[in-house]
Amino acid sequence: MRHVVVCIAVLSCWLAASSPGAEPQDLPLSKVVLFDVGVGYFEHAVEIKGTEQRELRFDVRDINDLLKSMVVQDAGGGHVEAVVYPSQHPLSERMKALSIDLTTEPTLGEIINQMRGERVVVATKDGPLEGAVVAVELKYQAGGTGAVAREHLGLLTETGLRSMALDAVDEIRIADERLNGQFRDALRLLAENRKVEKKPVTFRFVGDGARQVRVGYIRQTPLWKTTYRLVLNDGEPALLQGWAIIENSADDAWQDIGLTLASGRPVTFEMDLYRTLLADRQRIAPSVPESIASRVHSPALGDLDSRATVPAIGLNVPQAAGPGAGGGMGGMAGGAFGGGGMVGGYGGGGFGGAMGGAGN
Repeated sequence: MRHVVVCIAVLSCWLAASSPGAEPQDLPLSKVVLFDVGVGYFEHAVEIKGTEQRELRFDVRDINDLLKSMVVQDAGGGHVEAVVYPSQHPLSERMKALSIDLTTEPTLGEIINQMRGERVVVATKDGPLEGAVVAVELKYQAGGTGAVAREHLGLLTETGLRSMALDAVDEIRIADERLNGQFRDALRLLAENRKVEKKPVTFRFVGDGARQVRVGYIRQTPLWKTTYRLVLNDGEPALLQGWAIIENSADDAWQDIGLTLASGRPVTFEMDLYRTLLADRQRIAPSVPESIASRVHSPALGDLDSRATVPAIGLNVPQAAGPGAGGGMGGMAGGAFGGGGMVGGYGGGGFGGAMGGAGN
């Protein structure tokens, strides 16, 4: 029966600092296999005791090969807790996770201004003074050649507000250990960002007792080449010499290692596993109910201009010419009192129709 051993470790890409602990030691190189297709297999081995951290440094271009081919073994019953490597995020993005931003090369006063509200302990000639940072402001004082600007630190102490010249302060200690640690992390990020050619990769081995650990990976290497020499001497066997020309492009010294030159041509490929990938997600607008339009009413009769003419509803009155025009009121009256006055009243005869109706 075939047994398959599955090892699960954690590849961790950190944006801020890892947890504090002992400084990791190096992993010595023990074995190199070079292929004539431009890649090589490198193996590091060392004996450790208990729980230890070991570190290797790689060129940025080799991180992808490391991530896709790395094999880590703990042969003494221990296990690999994690492999930690730095993020490829820009320095400005990594600084956003910290409370103090040092990317703009701030002055000491500007750094302290970023800690407004935090408690600090200031060492002065009169003794230590503890308080919360209020602000750092410029104050101008008369000097020999004119006004001189000096930064003054404002603190809120137990007795009230205090102001002191920043250049007269001997030491400033951050009381909050969390903020103090982030300040150190920001300085470390700046130092590592300058070392763009090398990136540290830390291996955490957890276990008990002395045991052997190994780390193997493939990375790009220069092609190795061969040359031959044939020596012919009279009366002596021919001498054929073959020489391999290899190049060590890494920083590790190839001393006391096993070196193998392989002429096979394994299939190689590249994959960008180091670059941070973010998945695109569909953006959906929040549902907002439509507003109900207000009912618009027509203006009331009282709001109309008294001089405006409002046509009668349902009454189509012809505009007749002659003297009877304007006798409509009489016709309406005639219809009311004399009967039939509505018809006879048009054209000026309405009044007569009303009178005639009444005479009958």
